[in-house]
Amino acid sequence: MIRKIRLKIKDRITRGHPRSVKAKKNIVSSFLYKFISVVLNLAYVPLLINSLGKEEYGIWLVLGSFHSWMNFFDVGLANGLRNRLGEALALEDYQRAQEYVSTT
Repeated sequence: MIRKIRLKIKDRITRGHPRSVKAKKNIVSSFLYKFISVVLNLAYVPLLINSLGKEEYGIWLVLGSFHSWMNFFDVGLANGLRNRLGEALALEDYQRAQEYVSTT
């Protein structure tokens, strides 16, 4: 029974235009990676509490949350650098490109 379901899923993913097949494979792998990430995070919490203790785990959690928020918001620096650096390189203005990289 499980083999039939697996074959149906595989057939549905591998059927179609090559770009569609690639997109379907990427979607499936993305869900798989997210599932693995959730399972690992659930296993990670008790290990950290046992090894760090409750107070140190709280500090770890605050620092980790702060880091996650900074990554989430990204303050637009990476995208701004990408846009301006591409513009400077297209104009062959290497001095300005160097300034953009060092400033960011």
